[in-house]
Amino acid sequence: MKLNQHQFVMKIIYVIATILLSLSLCRAQSINPKPTLDEAYKQELVRLLTGLQKNGWSGWKTGTVVVRRYLGNNDEKVKPFTYAQPDLVFEIVEADRRVAMTQVVKGKPYRDESPIKAQTAADVSQFELQDVTAASLEVDGFTLSCLVREYPAMIVKDGPSSSGSKVWRLASHPTLLLRKEFGSTTWEVASVRVTKKIGSQEFECVKTIAKSTIYVDGPMEVITTQYVSPDVPGHLVEQIEEFYKVNKEGKERILSMVVHQQVVEVRVP
Repeated sequence: MKLNQHQFVMKIIYVIATILLSLSLCRAQSINPKPTLDEAYKQELVRLLTGLQKNGWSGWKTGTVVVRRYLGNNDEKVKPFTYAQPDLVFEIVEADRRVAMTQVVKGKPYRDESPIKAQTAADVSQFELQDVTAASLEVDGFTLSCLVREYPAMIVKDGPSSSGSKVWRLASHPTLLLRKEFGSTTWEVASVRVTKKIGSQEFECVKTIAKSTIYVDGPMEVITTQYVSPDVPGHLVEQIEEFYKVNKEGKERILSMVVHQQVVEVRVP
């Protein structure tokens, strides 16, 4: 049976469409699929946290310089009081061996050198995983599967007793710590999606928040927010310490002092 012109054209279109679809499927199978947003997020979280397990001064060349500045005016009339001091200048004086910190106070330089310890990423074998329970934590809107272990309080005869602690680790990478509670003190990874600038360069940072209580003429709550990156010598990019006075009932918190450090310069030879 003869095909009319319309049927002939439609058949050609169908054959071409089938060939193109087949080629597309073959091409798709030959390319590794892009990770989903969840997978990409997890990969970046693991990269950053694993990098932060290593010594922040190791792996950098001799002559690497980091300048940390205190932001504040030391004016006690301004509330809250913002404590400041001269810049801290860190320099690798011998790669993987020594780092020096210099601070000029009233025109006189004070210098301190410290060894750079050969510290590598933690090994999973260091952690006891037999007494853990499954749990989850939410970070950046993602629910992360965790392993939680509780450590009971230690009672020492004729001495101070320690509080119990609770630790959350990433289930797929148990060396990576996500949260810790020790008595009234807490520490947690709040985000791994923070970008900070040092000069004109941007760095992906991990934001951590620690909360604790100290006693200075009464209870005082301290909240320390850090932004750290394995791509910055020394890891620290910015740190904000907030000191809150708490009344006896514990119902009122008044911000009394802020200590704010920020890296303003990084020089790598």
